[in-house]
Amino acid sequence: MLKKILPIWFKNRVNTFRLRGKNVTCNLCEKQFITLMPSGIPLRANSICPSCGSFERTRIYWQYLNQLPGFFQSKKVVLHTAPESILYNLFSKNKNFEYHPIDKFEDGYDYPSKTVHMDIQDLKFPDNHFDFILSSHVLEHVLDDRKAMKEFYRVLSPKGFAILQVPMDINRESTYEDETIVSPEKRKIAFGQYDHLRIYGMDYKSILENVGFIVEINNYSLEMSADDRFRVGFGSGEALYIVRKPNKS
Repeated sequence: MLKKILPIWFKNRVNTFRLRGKNVTCNLCEKQFITLMPSGIPLRANSICPSCGSFERTRIYWQYLNQLPGFFQSKKVVLHTAPESILYNLFSKNKNFEYHPIDKFEDGYDYPSKTVHMDIQDLKFPDNHFDFILSSHVLEHVLDDRKAMKEFYRVLSPKGFAILQVPMDINRESTYEDETIVSPEKRKIAFGQYDHLRIYGMDYKSILENVGFIVEINNYSLEMSADDRFRVGFGSGEALYIVRKPNKS
């Protein structure tokens, strides 16, 4: 009962103290631990940072962006869908960013304070507006994901880029979806989570290309050793799907 009534911030402080050590460093909050906390079904070890709540993929994005020369030092208009709290905090404090965090609000969820209610299938922004878009594990929740991808394409600047990340089954050749599966229980069985509408397969690249994007698959985290991935909390690594508009000049 006590665990249920304790506030999240207090639990985080307890876990941060309990797991303190020097085996793993979170690159977002820069704290060190013996190990990170497990998460997921089935459980993934060394996953959630007990201090800032970041996941493996969040830390991979952050390191990738920090490797780009001048990324955080140049003026940018940024779109961030379903913003992770730690990235919201870091992006919103960057004086070089005109930052737009959006999400489709649902009952029972908390959202960072300046997040705007918006459906990615109908973005309320002009064409060619954003220099950078980050959409992490959102498209699998969307009824018409191709429409959402076309909206991302529309609002992305010709000189910009986006990271459009989805959970993938690398052993599946084609994306699996079935519109007749509507109950949360059946969706969990079919797609792995009650609010997922599909499982993306290795055809995700071609789906993005059919929208018009040039797709780069960046495997830098997969190419690290297992020991190095553990030390930075990257899990088993994850390929990044980085997209741009074709150069028409």
